Amino acid sequence: MRVFKYGDTLAIVFPGSLIEKARIREGMNLEFLELSPGVFVLVEKERLESEAKNNIVLEMVKKISNAKTDSSEKPVNLSSQIDVLEKQGYLLLDTEGAARSLSELLKTKGRDSDVTGIRGFDKKYYILLNSFYGKYSDKTKSILQSGPKDFPTLCAELKLNSNACGAVLQIMREEGYIIEKRKGVFSLV
Repeated sequence: MRVFKYGDTLAIVFPGSLIEKARIREGMNLEFLELSPGVFVLVEKERLESEAKNNIVLEMVKKISNAKTDSSEKPVNLSSQIDVLEKQGYLLLDTEGAARSLSELLKTKGRDSDVTGIRGFDKKYYILLNSFYGKYSDKTKSILQSGPKDFPTLCAELKLNSNACGAVLQIMREEGYIIEKRKGVFSLV
C-alpha cells in the first residue's frame, strides 16, 4: 500500500490484489482497529457493528497473540481466560503477550474499565475484576488495621488462595495502600 498527501490529510492507495481479495469498493465505510501498539486491522464498519465484531477481532487477536509468542510460550485461549476471570474474579498470566492480547480483547468488548492489572516483581501479570479487587482490598485494609500480617495469615483471613491473595496484595502495593515491611509481611501505609 502507498500513503500520499490528499489535501490536509493522508490517503492510502490499496493495491489491486487487495481490492479484489477484500472486495473493497468506492464509498465503503472502513475502520482501523488497533490490536496492539502499531498493529492495526482494517474492518468494514457494517461488519464491525454486527455480531461478527467480537468474532473478527477475537480471531485477529488470537492470530497476533500466537505470532508474537516465542517457541517457549504456549498460545493462550483468550475466551477461556475471560471465562476464568469472570468465574474467579482474578487471573494470573505468565507472559506479556498473553496479557497484552487479553487487554486488547477486553477493550474491543468494552470491558477494559471493568478490570485492573499489573505486572508483579515476579514477572507475572495479575488481572482482577474491579468488583473483586474492591471487595478484597477493603477487607485487607480492615485486617491490617490491627497491625502487620504475614502472607499466609492474610490469605487465611481473606479466605483466598495464594494466587488470589497475591493478586490483591500486588495491586494494593502498587497503588500505595500497603507496603511489604519485610519479605512476606504486609502493613498499611
